[in-house]
This record gives sequence, C-alpha cells and structure tokens, in this order.
Amino acid sequence: MLLKLLILPLFLASLLTVCSGKAFAIPPDSLEVAAIDTTETEALIEAYHAHQEAEEVSLALGLKLMAAVTITRDEDNYNLATEVYYWSLDADSIKAGDLAYLKRELMYMEPLLSGRQLSRWTKMATDKDPEVLGELKRFWIDHESVYSTTYNYRLTEHWLRIHHAQEHFTKNSETVYETDERGDVYVRYGRPNFISAGTLSWNSAEIRNKIYDLYQANLLNSSNDIQLIQNATLQLFTPVDYEIWIYEDIARQDRVLFIFGQSSEDGYFSQHRSIEDFIYSGNFNTTVYSTHRIAGRGLIGGYLLQFMMYNELTVVDHFFSNHLKNLEDNWRNAMQPGELNTQLLAGISSPNSARNELQKIQSYAPQTLSDADRAIASLDVEYLVATFYDSEAAVWTPFVFYKYRANPGLEESSLLAMADYANPGLRLISGTYNPHDPMYREHHPVELPSNFLLSDNEAAKYRIRSFSLAGAREEAIIYSELFLTDGEQLGRMLGRKSEPTASFSEMDASDYEYLSDVLLGEAGSPSVTFRGQDINVSYSKELMPDEDMAIYFEVIKQQGKEYNIRLAVKKRGGFLVRRWRTRHEVSFTHGGLDFIEPHLLEIQRQHHSPGSYKLVVELLDADFNKMDRKEVTYSVIQPN
Repeated sequence: MLLKLLILPLFLASLLTVCSGKAFAIPPDSLEVAAIDTTETEALIEAYHAHQEAEEVSLALGLKLMAAVTITRDEDNYNLATEVYYWSLDADSIKAGDLAYLKRELMYMEPLLSGRQLSRWTKMATDKDPEVLGELKRFWIDHESVYSTTYNYRLTEHWLRIHHAQEHFTKNSETVYETDERGDVYVRYGRPNFISAGTLSWNSAEIRNKIYDLYQANLLNSSNDIQLIQNATLQLFTPVDYEIWIYEDIARQDRVLFIFGQSSEDGYFSQHRSIEDFIYSGNFNTTVYSTHRIAGRGLIGGYLLQFMMYNELTVVDHFFSNHLKNLEDNWRNAMQPGELNTQLLAGISSPNSARNELQKIQSYAPQTLSDADRAIASLDVEYLVATFYDSEAAVWTPFVFYKYRANPGLEESSLLAMADYANPGLRLISGTYNPHDPMYREHHPVELPSNFLLSDNEAAKYRIRSFSLAGAREEAIIYSELFLTDGEQLGRMLGRKSEPTASFSEMDASDYEYLSDVLLGEAGSPSVTFRGQDINVSYSKELMPDEDMAIYFEVIKQQGKEYNIRLAVKKRGGFLVRRWRTRHEVSFTHGGLDFIEPHLLEIQRQHHSPGSYKLVVELLDADFNKMDRKEVTYSVIQPN
C-alpha cells in the first residue's frame, strides 16, 4: 500500500489554492513554460473596463482574456477572467468579428461534449443565434467543481489543460488543439496517474518458448524448425516506441487505459486501439510455418508477436497480464492431439477482440473530469442541511450538520501527503454558491486539528456550521469542502459534499406563524448540541426498526398565542400509521418576530416494519386551521 501511495501523481499533492481567489496549481509539468509577455492581458483588461464604461458587451474580449491569463498562468487574474468571460456571454447578439472566436471556443470544447451537442451549438453559432451564449455560460456554471475558489475552477482548468497539451504533445497535429491524441485525452481528464513509456523490442526467449511448445507437442517436423520459425517471425517485427496512460480515479469500475505509440508500418505516432496496432496488420495473414500438423493457413506470425508484446507489458497493468493469460489458455486449448487448431487460436488472437476489450474499459470513463473531482478520496461524510430562523439577522439560516467516518485508505494517504507539508493541517470550508449569480460565493473556513482524521474521539468528528443566506435571494448550493493545508495554502481536496437548497428571504412581518425544518434522530445516532439542547441527528435517514425516534423543530411566532402541533406518520402508498397532536399556549414573547420555541419530541416506532415513511408536522392555530407544514421522509431498514 505504501509503495502505491508513494507513486501517486504529483498533481494530487500540488493542487494549491487560497480562499482569496488564488488558483489551484496545475501539475508541475504544466509549469514548464517559458515566460510570456503579459502585455496582452493588460491590454485586454483595459479594453474590458472601457467597454464597461461604454456599456457595450464584447464576446471576443471575454474569450480572449480567459486564454491569455491561463497561458501566462496569471493566477491573480483568474477571478477577473471568469467575471469577464461570463460578462461576454451576456451579449444579446453575435457580431461578425466575434464569430471566429466563438467557433474556436466551441471547437476547443469538442472532447467535453457529445457529438450531437457540439453540432447543435456549432449550427447555432453559424446562424448567429445568441441563445448559444447562454447555454455555453450555463454549461460552465453547471460544471463548476470547486466552490471554495472565487473563480470558475473547471473553466480555468480547461484552458490550462489546453495550453499544457499544446506545449507538450506535439508528435502530430491530429486534434482540434493541433496536438497529438494525447492532448485530447489530457484535456478530458488531466494528467494520468501512471505513465509507462518505452520500446517494444525483440524478445527471442518468449518467441522460442512458444515455438518450443509446438515442438514438445510433436507439431514440428524437426528441432531445426525452431530456429526457422524464429527467423521468419523476426523478419516481420519492427521495434516501436509506446506510451501507456493509466487513470485510476476517473471510473468506478476499473482503471482506464489509453495506448499511444508508433506505427510499425511508417513510425507515425498516434493513439492505438489495442496492442495489436503495434503489429503490422498484414502479419495476421502471414504464415511463418506450415505443415500438415498445423491446420488451416499454418502458423501465423502475428500470433507469436502478440505473445511477445503482451508478455513485455504484464508489469504495466493487469489488463495486459489478463489478456496474456487468455492467449496462453487459448494456445494450450488449440494444441489438440496431433495438430494445432489455428481456427480456435484465431478466435481470441483476433485484433478486434483486444480492441473491443479496451474500448469497453474506456467507455467506463465519463466524458470529462476535473482534477478536483479526481483528487477527492473516498471520504465518507454524512451531511444534512436544515434551516432555522435567525432572530438577529431576521432571515432563515441554513445549519450544516456533518459527520466524518473513518476510512483507513484515506487516512494513510492523507498522512503521506501531510509528510510533504511544512505546516500540515486540515481546513473545512463551508459556504454557498449561487448558480444564478456565479460570482457570488461565500466561504466560511474552520480549522480542524491535524489528528482529526485519526482521532478515536467520535465526538470530535461531528460538526455544526451555520451561515446567513441573507444575500442569496435565489436557489443556492450549500457546500462543505475538506482540504489538507500547508500553512495558509490549501492542498489536496479530501472530500466534498453539496446540495441545493430553496431560496431564503427575510421573514414576512405579517401576523403569521412558521415551522422550521425538522431534524430526525433515533437512539444511537450522533448527539450534537444545538440551540443549547443535546439532540440526535440521523444523517442518512435510514433507521433501524424498534428504535424510538426523536424529532426536533421550532415554531416561530408573533405575539403570544395558543397553537397546536399535529403529527402524522404515513407509510409509502398513503397508509396512515399514526396521527396525534399537541396543544401549546405561549404567554410571553420578546416582541415582533423574534420568538422561537423549540420542540423535542419522541415517537415510538415499535410497529414500524421495513419500508419508506413520511413524517408530517403541521402547525395549526387555536381553531385547528393549518398555518404551516413540513415533511421528512425516512426509511426503516431490515437489520443484517
């Protein structure tokens, strides 16, 4: 395990940011770029301010500035570049001078989009339909991958990847970026976890082993034929350079491989569909030995070269060792008494078989993935957002309840990453991201003890955060992101949790009563102190049968009035399990809308069978007229 962690890619340990808007650092090899004159960036920024004063929107300006600040790695202007990019896409028309820049922008997004979506957007751009600008803006907002920055991390990363590809992958110009095919893969997924590169050289020992198998099975005329077959196979072979990229963290099903290298025919470097592409296609039709004991067309030279190449690559990945095993099994099965069944051998040795297998593995990968998403380890965070009234701010406020559960693999990996830091620590950043106003972001960092991940004290692994959403008038995303830190800088992202929440606004000052959200808990669930009370919180909303359930909620009301609470539990399908109500009369207030009365109630569930349930809490006035209603869904699960 330790060896595996030691060879993790450098980018996992070098994703750096600070909350003030500094960028995540891209992989170290991406920083190998000559100094570039920043005067173009400065001129574009001046032009932006001039357009703002003139109240004119320039589409080309925003697209050019994003390219300029990323090619110079001008981190201080990533935030401004995002702002100008969004601003430029608010244009109400596409001018003739902007069309070329827009088409380039769409062309550069080719690896990220489906063919259908790209064709549709390209046609809209050609027709100068401004609707494409809004859709392009929404794409980048929806694909934001790090909320803790003050700029669009995913958009910036996309352009950083493009520049890196253009600088480093130049063996041909087959992609839209005028790079070789490695550039296309890099723009999709970033730097691979592992790269294996070398030359597929002649291995006479492996070839002789296979020929000797034939000799032992009495399928050759004499021992002299061993050298004869070897020499004939050598005539078919050309040494070629290869480069294999392995991604461990972009698909759940398996590691994903991409194979690049030279053609055995003309040495041209390209992406390969399988290892068989390193073998001249005619070799799968070339007979290197023929006798009546070898059925059909005789012994095919391409089959022997397959064994040799897969054998050399077994140390690279289990994909190659598994395929070699299949070849070996098929080889033995084809050696029937008195003959070699080449028809059976051809079944699994066909290049199409290997190509289909590799294509299947690559299909597990998403269309594209951010480095931030890849860097997130399997941090098990149970997460809940509930809204309660903040009497001081006179707004509804979300409270984030979250709990970390130990993951041994993450702990080892985190400790190893910490060893590279001068001042290792942990920071959890919670806040809000408004997709309707993507430049509006709130960050609320909290420092955690460095032993937080390994602490045996369960109480230390529960947290409650709250922050006002007074400035977020529309639907917002509430997030929490956990990072390793090195002093003030944030390093590797360990985990993230986010969920959308309804809009929050000031309390209506009319004569009306309200219910807060309802917190659900049960015996054995984690206890947290909230509003001065110890309450249980069920994060997963999966409860065990025969356990009493506790619920916590608050009533927010004006002058002292009598009110009633009605509760009902319904099983999925509408079956009423239980209904009851309580009566409350409040004779004191603090005036206006600042009175909050908490309720902590227990519900017996000894007759709750496994299934899905809905708890309904209704606030009624003195005459039992309904004033507010909240629902909580939960499941009763069958114990193992």
